[in-house]
Amino acid sequence: MTKQTSWQLIYNKYSGIEKRAVEFLSREFGKYVIRVDSEYILHVLACNAEQKNTEIEENAVILGVYGESKLVEKYVTEEDISDCDYLVKVMENPKNPEASLCVITAKCEKNIYLAAAAFVDHYLITHEWRRGCLSIVKKFFDDPIVNKETVKYSVKSEVRSIFAWGHAINNYRAFMRDMARQGLNQLILWNDYAPINAKEVVEYAHSFGIEIIWGFAWGWHPGSGRGDDLSDESLAKIRNAVVENYRNNWHGVGDGIYFQSFTEHQSEYIGGRLVAEAVTDLVNTTASELYKIEPSLKIQFGLHATSVKKHPAEIAKVDKRIEIVWEDCGAFPYSYYPLADSEEYFKETLEFTKQIINLRGTEAKTGLVFRGFATLDWTHKHFVHQMGPYILGDNAEEISRHDRLLREETWKKLSAEWMRHGDAARKMAEFIINETGGKVNLCMAGAFDGGVWFPSAVCSEIFLNPYREYGEIVEKAASMKHVIFE
Repeated sequence: MTKQTSWQLIYNKYSGIEKRAVEFLSREFGKYVIRVDSEYILHVLACNAEQKNTEIEENAVILGVYGESKLVEKYVTEEDISDCDYLVKVMENPKNPEASLCVITAKCEKNIYLAAAAFVDHYLITHEWRRGCLSIVKKFFDDPIVNKETVKYSVKSEVRSIFAWGHAINNYRAFMRDMARQGLNQLILWNDYAPINAKEVVEYAHSFGIEIIWGFAWGWHPGSGRGDDLSDESLAKIRNAVVENYRNNWHGVGDGIYFQSFTEHQSEYIGGRLVAEAVTDLVNTTASELYKIEPSLKIQFGLHATSVKKHPAEIAKVDKRIEIVWEDCGAFPYSYYPLADSEEYFKETLEFTKQIINLRGTEAKTGLVFRGFATLDWTHKHFVHQMGPYILGDNAEEISRHDRLLREETWKKLSAEWMRHGDAARKMAEFIINETGGKVNLCMAGAFDGGVWFPSAVCSEIFLNPYREYGEIVEKAASMKHVIFE
């Protein structure tokens, strides 16, 4: 056994999100230490639970939540972690100068997976600069680690979400592992029908600290007339159908519901009725019935600004218990394609964003949807609705490969545009967090099924902490081992 293969992982507990972090490190860190080049000798990464008086004399990775793990507190002081949310500390083993310790910790469990990902994605290296060239480091873990440092990380936003159609996800387990690795903690899944494995999907998501919000239409779906009748009678029919749908399919499954209604267009009026007034009436009366079934129900209202932005006084009447998740709010990053909008248009968008944030007071929750990612093809030739209940995200690997190959060129083009124009997303996120103190839902519209492409990685980094130079964010996203950047 070499020093490389003698590393161990010491964890505080094998439950909750920390359990997923242990599994992640066993898999990803294990790549470096359980095999020796050109030798068919099968080693394992020993994963040992922390004991009361654990003494470490060799190489080890230590994982635990600060305040719960006495072993972590032995090597990380309160001062070390006071000014950050999670950190990675690499140090000489005090018991053995020929050995190293890598301590991974977070102030609270919700960030422990992020801390593990930071160690794997931003600390472990296979190359380094030596004598003016990029040299391959084959035995990084054989010798005492040279790069001894403490790297600190801060999270600036409360909710970081993705909106995606359910049937666009081929492998929900891989999708959620990628979400956790990118620091995303809420998934809004839009469906025409409730997946028959919904409870399993929710359970798996919760093990990573990810909320599942189930999305479905309120009067904006096939056969609904697409919201062309806003009479009181029509709205009452929609309300009754929504309540029945919730009662039969969504009650008690997941962490809340999301809906869109008849606002995804440019018209302020339909049939002589103001859209902003009609949708507010529908939302409030329907929510009132839903709260009778589940008083603590989390409801998200997906609102397209295009049809209502001139009538903020009407939208301000939406029940403050309901979170409004705004779309189509102006310049990129709210537009589908990452373009260089004029300074004047971007400034107007900032002003509208500020108006949205302050519209219903600080007690009402707000979400804002960023775009610029590969989406479904909405042309009639290529888009079909779900035909009935289905199993979500458990398709054959061949399907994932098929879909990824078809979308590769789209993702590459979007990657190039995010390199050029992505700083607009950073500026917008920074503005939003300044206005809200981070109490906001920053949402990506799109999916990274089949892997995490560069635009999604950049936007995730922006959501976590936009208070960095855009070049630093780009470098970090592009260098992550799992990010697709071709």
